[in-house]
Amino acid sequence: MASPDPSRESKWTPVPTGPWVDSELSVPLLEDSGFSLRADDLLIYSTGFTLRLIGHGRGNWPGVIAIKDNQLPWEQIEVEIQFANGRAARLNDSAGLKSGAGPVVTWNSCKSGWTDDSGNESFEFILWIWPLPPLGPVTLLIDWPHIGLRGGQVLLEGSKLRRVATQLPPPSTST
Repeated sequence: MASPDPSRESKWTPVPTGPWVDSELSVPLLEDSGFSLRADDLLIYSTGFTLRLIGHGRGNWPGVIAIKDNQLPWEQIEVEIQFANGRAARLNDSAGLKSGAGPVVTWNSCKSGWTDDSGNESFEFILWIWPLPPLGPVTLLIDWPHIGLRGGQVLLEGSKLRRVATQLPPPSTST
């Protein structure tokens, strides 16, 4: 396989920009009688990718994430991205940004929870990972001890992400 084109390497963007490709993905991370969490909707951009975390709490589920009080639980979630070349970053760690080499994993958006008449709660968070990973395995680790999630993993392949991204035009640099 040919080496990635260095001219396509991206500069940091705080949010995904440009066209994207939806790569169907649904990885269950936690399922018990009261709560489910899954990774879904992997969107690949020419500069990185996003991954959506979707949670559903049924009835009086044991996790106390304070959605009803409009306090978002993202500070309780521990996320780490690991690239095949040994580079890694924890959620909101700016070391990869300061070095310019990445990786960086940060929140792109959050839809706070909504509750139905039965007390069931739902929410979604979207992670932004920059840059595109090198060839080889990419591991996203997710822990949320407060709800009982330890060792959640989403396994991706850097070569597949890059192959899809090369089909996309680079983001516009015009202002």
